[in-house]
Amino acid sequence: MIGPPPANSNDSQHPRSPIVAVAVSFAVGICLETWWPLSLLSWWIILAAVWGGWLIAFRRRRTAAAWLLCFACVAAGGLRQHWTTGITTANNIALFARETPQPVHLTGTVTGQPVVIPRKKHAFPSTIPEYDRTLCEIDSRTLLSGETATTVSGTVRLQITGHAPHIGVGDEVEVVGLLSQPVGRRNPGGFDFRNYLHSQGIDAMLRTDFPDAVQTVKPAGLWWQPLRFAADIREECGDVLTANLSPENAPVAAALLLGDRRDVTDDLRNAFAQSGTMHFLALSGLHVGILATLLWGICRLFRFPAAWTTVVILSCLIGYTLINEARLPVIRATVMAAVILIGQPWHRRARLGNSLALAALVLLLWNPAQLFEVGPQLSFLAVVAIVALMRLKTETAAIIQAKERHAPQELRGERFEQIHRWLRAPLHWIGDGLLITAGIWLIVAPLIAARFHMISPVGLVVNVLLMPLVIVVLWCGYALLFCGLLLPPLAPVFGYLFDNGLSLFLAIVDGAQRLSWGHQHVPGPADWWLIGFYALLVAAIFGSPKLAMRRWGARGLLCWCVLGLAVAVNPHKASQLRCTFFSVGHGSAILVELPNGRTLLYDAGQLHDAGRTERILENGAWELGIARLDAVVLSHADVDHFNAVPGLLDKLPVDGIYVSPSLLDTRQPAVAALCDAIFDSDIPLHSLGMDDQLLLDDDVNIRVLVPAGDVRGGSDNANSLVLAIEYRERVILLTGDLEGEGLLALYATPSLDVDVLASPHHGSLAANTLDLAAWCRPRWVIASGGRHSPTMALREVYGPGTTVLSTWTSGAVTVTIDDTGKIDVKEFVK
Repeated sequence: MIGPPPANSNDSQHPRSPIVAVAVSFAVGICLETWWPLSLLSWWIILAAVWGGWLIAFRRRRTAAAWLLCFACVAAGGLRQHWTTGITTANNIALFARETPQPVHLTGTVTGQPVVIPRKKHAFPSTIPEYDRTLCEIDSRTLLSGETATTVSGTVRLQITGHAPHIGVGDEVEVVGLLSQPVGRRNPGGFDFRNYLHSQGIDAMLRTDFPDAVQTVKPAGLWWQPLRFAADIREECGDVLTANLSPENAPVAAALLLGDRRDVTDDLRNAFAQSGTMHFLALSGLHVGILATLLWGICRLFRFPAAWTTVVILSCLIGYTLINEARLPVIRATVMAAVILIGQPWHRRARLGNSLALAALVLLLWNPAQLFEVGPQLSFLAVVAIVALMRLKTETAAIIQAKERHAPQELRGERFEQIHRWLRAPLHWIGDGLLITAGIWLIVAPLIAARFHMISPVGLVVNVLLMPLVIVVLWCGYALLFCGLLLPPLAPVFGYLFDNGLSLFLAIVDGAQRLSWGHQHVPGPADWWLIGFYALLVAAIFGSPKLAMRRWGARGLLCWCVLGLAVAVNPHKASQLRCTFFSVGHGSAILVELPNGRTLLYDAGQLHDAGRTERILENGAWELGIARLDAVVLSHADVDHFNAVPGLLDKLPVDGIYVSPSLLDTRQPAVAALCDAIFDSDIPLHSLGMDDQLLLDDDVNIRVLVPAGDVRGGSDNANSLVLAIEYRERVILLTGDLEGEGLLALYATPSLDVDVLASPHHGSLAANTLDLAAWCRPRWVIASGGRHSPTMALREVYGPGTTVLSTWTSGAVTVTIDDTGKIDVKEFVK
């Protein structure tokens, strides 16, 4: 017979987590300051007023006092965010930086250990040589620009072409280089590098092509020695991994143990992402938890008292955090571990919710921008999922045990009890693994789809299989580092185990990535849907039973998911034509969205880094709601017009690729690589010539003006495929790198009144002639070029009636033609 519950059962079932309320309130304040900023004085007044109200209400009205305390935390969060983003001293170095790099002479202190970034290996040859780079941060002190010396403050990121082993953290240095602002977001869906650096406390960038341009004025003092010692230990750990592991596995080991992913190839990163195992490669709380478990087991083996166990584990975790350059995921996990461990000697059990909230509060106090970073969001969501699932499991287990106690003994039987005992442990482990993996996957999948545009169902299975292997492999890795530093004779033993374990681990990841159903690229949900989804999810999991929040939250969550699916399957149609000239540097990438919803991509490449253009186009397409490309047209056989295509074929479905006959010259290695990628993807390849048409939309006339269909001679530029796109009596002319004989062939065709002209050959004056201006009389000319686009000279060529824009200064340029023929041209960077 079940007796009445104890008097304090309600408290035990619904424990209080006050730090959760504090952390949430602090985060709300950060959001308010980000979206609706107030002045510094306003935040101080609000904080003082609310705090005064709390002092008055504390003794008489506890509920009101609790709410006032939450409002005080909101004000504190807004104040911290304003202090981080809004306060700039009068001599901050950001005020002296311009978008155009300026030569300066800077002195300051190196605050971060210099890191060497290896040069990338590109699938296509680059005409610009690339070298290793050294990156570090410098706390500015004196700036000499011209003949004027100014005392400055703020942090700059120094980029040195080559290696600079003569400088280290804590050194006072002087640098001669080019000072500039970081590049902001320039394309739809693009990465805001300027905002990212600003969130990391970096105000400007300084670049020099010569290591000798950085000279040490004064070596690091005594206070910097712990950081230098940690940097030296980190470097020695890297040497241990290199000496004891195969060349293929050493970069992965450095990523797993040290958070160093510099040498991890893009192909391997994609394999982890597509197999749903990227969290293993990125150093996170999981790795810290596995290390803490290993240390706890060692302490138990040697029968350490609880107090000494806590000291040993925390000391090792703090040292590990310093060696890993105090990465925020490691700090979060270390704070959680500290909260849980500190109470163990006094048998005080920490609540996971409070521990998680305290870790979040520490990170937000350190850097409020972490609230908007996808990495911390995913990390905290995973922990919240584990907490919620364990809570659900506990409640379910209590119900099942109550039913089993009342079940007739004859229905269970002795044989059943014996089998149950045998299978309890493995079934318990498998069930927990599947439950936690599935729960985490379901909870983080919408955020991953929205930010990385990918879902990986294979991760549901492979993570359960990999978790035991990962634990053993990481234990071997930590043992290898320990022995490599302190007991070198034992290092080969653990190196052998670690190396073979990594090989098996990578083989499973590679096999999961190759499964055709294992991953899918998707546009991802909008931010408004994400906010609603997670708000309803929190209500369904943590809502108060008294207010029926769980029930209504679950129902609302189901309806919200149905709404999201309905919006996703609704076909995207518009009565307008939209043409986006992406900003890719010296290159070309033009996306045309037709009124019936079909799409055309004209060229996709840049002179230097194909991967950058690939990411720009991929993120831009997802941002614009485009999930496939109906046609890809490549103008000619220069790599800066097509080298991003092979990478895009893995991300976006393509129905057909169209080229001029002159491009199919496979004697060029880059063209041969392009053709191999197209054939491997089973995408139809078509040839286009003069007067051919692309029948993608009945209301839009897309025709080829030049070259002739049987052309074979001449240069690649002269044979550029020129498209005229006509809609509602408006004309957009896409010209590639047309010049020389190709221009003469174009002049032989009937002239056009062009509304928007893609400036041939990135604005080159040899291709943008007075004859071309007279032949097409454009209203807008858009040059897709680099920093040195000759916009002023182009204005003189085309005359005062033409607006000349450059994607370098304007960012992406979007041309919209509605169903009445009204044309609108917008610059992404105002």
